This record gives sequence, structure tokens and C-alpha cells, in this order.
Amino acid sequence: MVTEAKISMVKQLTDELKNNSAFFITEYKGLKVSDLVELRNSLRTFNSSYRVVKNTLFRRALNDIGLKDAGEFFHGPVAVAFVSGDVVPAVKALMDFNKKNSNLKVKAAVVDGKLLSSAEIQTLALLPGRNVLLAMIMRTAMGPVNNFVFILKGQLNKLVWVLNALKDRKS
Repeated sequence: MVTEAKISMVKQLTDELKNNSAFFITEYKGLKVSDLVELRNSLRTFNSSYRVVKNTLFRRALNDIGLKDAGEFFHGPVAVAFVSGDVVPAVKALMDFNKKNSNLKVKAAVVDGKLLSSAEIQTLALLPGRNVLLAMIMRTAMGPVNNFVFILKGQLNKLVWVLNALKDRKS
């Protein structure tokens, strides 16, 4: 029998899935409560949240938004990290915590509607953050402009040197 509380919980989870850019499915078996609190606090700094979910209710929420494939990872004790901002810092925080505490296992993730395996998540953790990537793109785009300015400056310097040499000869 479906209760109002369960319907409300599925609706809340569905809304949370729609409002976040990504979520990470983790297994927390063997973690202490203090470890979970530490993980929650570290993720909170990256505009993310971490919560334990009921597998059946979360699978229903996934079905509601059309992500049935992600439902296969919901066995045993599962918690979900919801990310609403930049994904890379949050996944780095998860992987750093995983290095310190091997009981946390990142099973899968959904980023912008695409299901990622644990290997793809580890690759994602190696990427630099959004701001660093933007800086790299800008540096690459500005390279030819900077070279052009340097060449023009060099030509002007040569002209000044020639004029100074002429001035020295005449004096």
C-alpha cells in the first residue's frame, strides 16, 4: 500500500533530480556516522548535498525523469551526492574522501543526463576545475594576439634604435 509519505518522498526526490546538474551513487557500507558528517561537510562547500536514500523510492524517482538505467546501481546501503554547481570539485571531494576511507564506493553517476561508470568518474576527477579550464582556453585564444603585439612592439623598438643611432651620428 502506497502512503502519502512515500508519494511525497518520491516527488521530493524527483524535484531534487531535476534541479541538480548531476548526482553520484555511492555505497557507504562500513562508514561511521562521523565519516558521513565529514563527507557531507566537505561536499557542502561545493554546493552539493549527500543523503542516504531508500532504494525503491529513488528508483521510482529515476523512472519519473526517464533514467531507468541508473536504477540498477541501487542495491544495499546507498547514498546519493547531489551536485547543483560545478561537478568537478564535487567529484574531486568524493574521490579524496575515497582515498582516505576505502569503505566509500562510488558506483556510478549521472551528469547532465548521461550515465557514467566508476572508471569515467575517476577520469572526471582528474580534470581541472571549470575556472582553470576557462583560463586555459583564454590563454590559448590570446596566444596569437600576444605574439602579434610582441612582434609589433619589436618593430617599434627597432625604429627607435635606428632613430637613436641617427641622432648619435649627427651629434
